[in-house]
Amino acid sequence: MKKIGYIGCLLLIAATMLTGCAGNADTLASPTPGVNTMTPATSPDTSMNTPMLTTQMPILSDMEQGLDAMMGLTSLQEVQRASEEMEDAVEQLSEVDDAHVIAYEDTALVGLELNDQYQGEVDERLQKMVLGRVQTIEKTITGVAVTADPAKVQQIEKLTEQLDNSQDLTQVTQAMETMLTDLTVYQE
Repeated sequence: MKKIGYIGCLLLIAATMLTGCAGNADTLASPTPGVNTMTPATSPDTSMNTPMLTTQMPILSDMEQGLDAMMGLTSLQEVQRASEEMEDAVEQLSEVDDAHVIAYEDTALVGLELNDQYQGEVDERLQKMVLGRVQTIEKTITGVAVTADPAKVQQIEKLTEQLDNSQDLTQVTQAMETMLTDLTVYQE
């Protein structure tokens, strides 16, 4: 249903753009054959008033791809690939021994097993570092829900295993949304 709405909006935008071009037609009188009575110093510069014409119109599929990119990760393959790469990126932090990540649309759910030498909690500094690592993989991620609670980390780990064996995102996203109700999403 969303795609139908997007397509309608895109068609409306394209129609508006096309009608806007007709209103910018050159209104200067066309030159008549004969002697030019204007001297070059006083002739108006018409190069600034001439509309630029282009034959390159965006294709509807290009606009749909652009909208999908703005929404973030939505396909099963994108979510699986990005989530795995994000796990590797977050595990590079010196405070982290192991990480489990599920990313969907513009949010990543991150479960951390912290290094024994790290004595802190999951604070804003650590959340900011995790967000930065996640965004190196996928720029559309704007928020992370980070936890080091062993029970929640185990739930996230089970979800990542379920994601790896899944044929669609329905069950995984429902479980992710349920978990997000108990966690705070950090955004910059």
